[in-house]
Amino acid sequence: MKSIRRLLTLLIVKIILVGCSEQHHFTDKNNLNNILNNFTKGDYFTCNLKVTSEELPYKINKNINLIYTKENIGLIYKNDKWGNGNSIYNKKTEGLFELGSSYSEKDYNSQIATKGFGLSFDKKTLKINLFEIEQ
Repeated sequence: MKSIRRLLTLLIVKIILVGCSEQHHFTDKNNLNNILNNFTKGDYFTCNLKVTSEELPYKINKNINLIYTKENIGLIYKNDKWGNGNSIYNKKTEGLFELGSSYSEKDYNSQIATKGFGLSFDKKTLKINLFEIEQ
């Protein structure tokens, strides 16, 4: 009888410990959820536009919050070409990232990049255009 109680106690403890993973559940999309969990461990930056520019046909984002990990950069801002307020960039080469896939309808796919919408970040300066394709 004692061995059955001990076995049940150990089984219950094991089930509880397995259920206490460090992953948060942000979304039902597995790939996106993994990236968002990586962002919780990333470095956070606030980027402010310091120069004024000539009149453009769109409103410039003057403040951008950036989350940096080794493989991805997440941006939180007010507006872009598609009317979004956030985006995820995948590492292309050291310091250069490309806009990743959309995750509004399907799960995020890190193998898909939107060509022409690149990002450069050296932990001091952010270079990005959220409205026009770079030639």
